[in-house]
Amino acid sequence: GKKLPTSKEEEATDRRTVTLEVVRTSIADSLRECYTGPRDERSDCLAQASKFRNETLDFVMKEGGIRDPMKREAKKKQAERKARVETLGDIFRACMLEANATREDCKAQLTDIKNSTGLSDSSNDILDGYFSFSLLTEPAGSCNETEMKDCRANARQRCLESGMKRRRLVVMQKLAQLRAAAEEWAHCIEGLNVSVRSDMPECE
Repeated sequence: GKKLPTSKEEEATDRRTVTLEVVRTSIADSLRECYTGPRDERSDCLAQASKFRNETLDFVMKEGGIRDPMKREAKKKQAERKARVETLGDIFRACMLEANATREDCKAQLTDIKNSTGLSDSSNDILDGYFSFSLLTEPAGSCNETEMKDCRANARQRCLESGMKRRRLVVMQKLAQLRAAAEEWAHCIEGLNVSVRSDMPECE
């Protein structure tokens, strides 16, 4: 795992990261239950799950230091987007790992979930987001320096198992690194609750 924070900047980053990870995980768990449930019940399941978790997630974000209601709402929408992409990507990857499964079969399953829940994102956009938001950014958030090489290799292998072409993998890796760095910097700035200009050197 990652080392413990040793400065106020690292503490601020970790606090915000953990808070948003709890929010994202909570959303993802409810989405997974709905997406894998009966087709004709998916939309109602999603509506009920959203209503049930709103109050809980608001409390979690307040406790995590996100005091501004507008920021909480924005972070919740961002977490919902990431959780949706991750959950659909996980379902697609699980399909690809099944014996005799084809990419076409698994994309058809993904399309069926999209159609039954009113999602407008294309399957390709969902999968690109899954690779760059989830699989390939995971090592930066959960592995320390000594583990990083193996973690990245494992992430690459998981992408290839999910049907990603090697040439595409190179592009998505670079995008994932940029996203991970940008998110960590943003968590630091927001966690410290100070102006970007005054704190930028400490969070770089």
